[in-house]
Amino acid sequence: MRSTWFKAWLLAFGLLASMAAKAADIDLFAGNPTSVTAPNVLIVMDTGASFSASNSNFRCSISVPGPSGLDATVNTTSTVTTNLTPMDSTNGGVEQCALYSVFQSLATGTATINVGIMFLNNNQKTYDPVTNTYGSDCINAIGGCLAMKITPLNTSTAPNILAWIKRWTTSGNGNDNIKGPANRGDGETMQEAWAYLFGKTGISTRDYSQPSVALTADSCAAKNIIYLANNYNQQASPKDGTATAESNLLRLQGSTSVPLAQRASPAATTLEQTVMTGTLATGCGTNLGTLPTAENKGAYALNWALYMKDQGVTTYTVGVEETSGNGCDATYGAWLNKMGGIGNGVGEGGFFHTADFSTLVLDFKEIIGKINGGNSFALENLNVPLNNYKFYKASVGSVDGVLGIRPEHIAVGDDAKGMPFVVESEIEIVEPMGSDTVAWTRLAGQPVTFRCSSDIPLAPGQKVMIGFDPARGSLFDAASGLRV
Repeated sequence: MRSTWFKAWLLAFGLLASMAAKAADIDLFAGNPTSVTAPNVLIVMDTGASFSASNSNFRCSISVPGPSGLDATVNTTSTVTTNLTPMDSTNGGVEQCALYSVFQSLATGTATINVGIMFLNNNQKTYDPVTNTYGSDCINAIGGCLAMKITPLNTSTAPNILAWIKRWTTSGNGNDNIKGPANRGDGETMQEAWAYLFGKTGISTRDYSQPSVALTADSCAAKNIIYLANNYNQQASPKDGTATAESNLLRLQGSTSVPLAQRASPAATTLEQTVMTGTLATGCGTNLGTLPTAENKGAYALNWALYMKDQGVTTYTVGVEETSGNGCDATYGAWLNKMGGIGNGVGEGGFFHTADFSTLVLDFKEIIGKINGGNSFALENLNVPLNNYKFYKASVGSVDGVLGIRPEHIAVGDDAKGMPFVVESEIEIVEPMGSDTVAWTRLAGQPVTFRCSSDIPLAPGQKVMIGFDPARGSLFDAASGLRV
């Protein structure tokens, strides 16, 4: 009955690209739904000069947890004297306690998330929470250090992750020293994040296509970056190396002077390569900040955020910084606003500015809530975000459904970049129609038709990027046939 109805709907609307998701779910992530595709979150931490600076305002005490490993007490009051962490009374201490608090809450709550952590690379030790072991995979002290690959955060992994965070220090030669390099690389680290999320090679020369480190936890799920910056009392600012071995710009441009696996792929557009300019709000009161435009000032970190957004990665930025006075760096604030902001920004996740533990925890919870609260349409191993889709009726949990997209609403090649859903597919049939071309491909085994300009060369067997905005589509309840 459902098949007959859907065919009739196709005929009524003419040529339509359809994903007849007979076994698909519309996951609405309310409460603790089943069949949830957990989003991937990579936290990129600015562990540069400001991170290890002394700060008596940022206290961090974490008690010894019980047998579950998930019931420690976090104390950041100024008078605390017991269970002090190695980073107590430093700028990074507020992040140590905040991440511990947030992760502990997530592990015991209903949210579903996969999380990884990357530092500014200073050859720190890597950590595997599943085996509770360390490694020496971060090399060359350039780019980023993927200290913990993206791992499901649950009651099994969280106790080890929390114990690791609690041990973090910025001194000594032990496994838990996470201090960043003197010569930081912000754009370099964003290139490294892209390389990890898409199985390429980072500026550090680490190969993320290798099974031991490749993104495996729901690799087709939504990808998100939270860039956690620390510039309290203006101890640091964005920077990057410009030599061939370090230049994130050369890799963005696809220069043949750098290894192929480190170059932007697919190739970055002219817009994605063009330095960004402007004056933006900063979080420093009413002060505005001007964006840096030189590579050695971290300018192209913004371009990597844009490039990844065009491949479906959402970037959020959180700045630990004073809110007024000489301790608030307007340039850094503008840079963070551009990287993660919505509207005037490129990451489109959001820019958050904080100067204390409580606000930082709330910021993280708001971000995780946004990431884990979006609706999605799961079709086998593909996850189509429905954040902007206007639902006709409310629904909770998983609903068997059908998603339809008109052929003219599917973008191809460079036009697909920036769409909420982008995927590579192989062309099966091409039919010239004068000024237009109609082509057939498949997504997760389902036939999809799209229409594009005849100026775009297409051939059977060719692999192309296609993308669309699900908000322009139509969702139907597979059982009732009613619009969702």
